Amino acid sequence: MIFKQTTQETPTTKQLILNNTTIAPAEDHRTVNYAKGLPNQITFASLRHTQFTKTIDLAPILVIGRKHSMRDYEVNIDFADFNGAELGVSRYHAMLLTLDNLIHIKDLESLNGMRLNGKKLTPSKEYIIDNGDIIAFGSLEVKIEFGYK
Repeated sequence: MIFKQTTQETPTTKQLILNNTTIAPAEDHRTVNYAKGLPNQITFASLRHTQFTKTIDLAPILVIGRKHSMRDYEVNIDFADFNGAELGVSRYHAMLLTLDNLIHIKDLESLNGMRLNGKKLTPSKEYIIDNGDIIAFGSLEVKIEFGYK
């Protein structure tokens, strides 16, 4: 998926991320069961601080990170309020992708890396995620739950 620039405007960060991203189905043939079909919401709940939860509507592409300033408007899931900076969350840490009726996560070559259920993820590779998975963005561990509205 390449954005074609038709004007002289400076591309957004999201466009630059997408221009440097190969979007393809994950190679990890994990079996998942979205019992009610593809969810339309995802909740991130911090394992360290139970008061930190964030629910967002799913979209084909979502950028996960932390907003540092107003120019970081392309970050759709902001972990700044989860103490993200202190826990090693990059400004543009990961991407959620909906492909082939599955939800994937991809490390955007973040400084502190990612883990999925304790397994270190290879940067720039898509991994299928499921309800109840534990994802670590640097040292920030969150449990994901899918929702339907």
